[in-house]
Amino acid sequence: MVSYPYALDNEGRVIPVRQAMSGAMYSCLACKERLVPRHGLQVEWHYYHYVSGDCTSSESSLHRITKRLIIAGVESARRAKTIYNAELTCATCSTVIGRAEIKGVSHYALDEHYLTPKLRPDISFLAIDSDEPFGTVEVVVSSPPSPDALAEYQREKIWCLIVKPTWDTVWTLRNGIRTNEGINIDVKCSKCANTLGFTGKRWYPGTGNYRKRWRRRRPWS
Repeated sequence: MVSYPYALDNEGRVIPVRQAMSGAMYSCLACKERLVPRHGLQVEWHYYHYVSGDCTSSESSLHRITKRLIIAGVESARRAKTIYNAELTCATCSTVIGRAEIKGVSHYALDEHYLTPKLRPDISFLAIDSDEPFGTVEVVVSSPPSPDALAEYQREKIWCLIVKPTWDTVWTLRNGIRTNEGINIDVKCSKCANTLGFTGKRWYPGTGNYRKRWRRRRPWS
């Protein structure tokens, strides 16, 4: 049986086990069944399933928690009228080489939203006034975006961040995104001249051809 460091409360919020309250109700993001927090000096704190079952979807749970935390971060920026930052780092030297600002007063986030009949990103950042896409996120726990999705990104000139979460790092996504992988993004490291980009039908850090930004937007600075 899988145990988790995070669960959902009755209001759908992601709660770390160290913030869990005794007697409160929590549920599993993967199977939706009840989780119980276990605190103690002899064990690592975690949630366990109240009733043993067939839930083995740790990967699915991490994927869903990642999406919820990103959306919660954008919503928090909206309430506070601040910015949810998405930063790109150089794959070689880890220098921050680009930043896109998801502004709380201008943008909102949706998960599994169709941008085209063939493209449904894990997260889409949309303009509040027009509902037009500003950018996207693909959450990669095990499998990268499909060749069809990559081709559609290239065809539509939509930029996308690749986020690879772990249970140790996922909580930081409440405050922003930092990654060294993306699609349709052309920025160069001033220190080592490394370029993050996308070419052909593969995505990877380290090289890339220039791609015209979707709708001539230039969010990366």
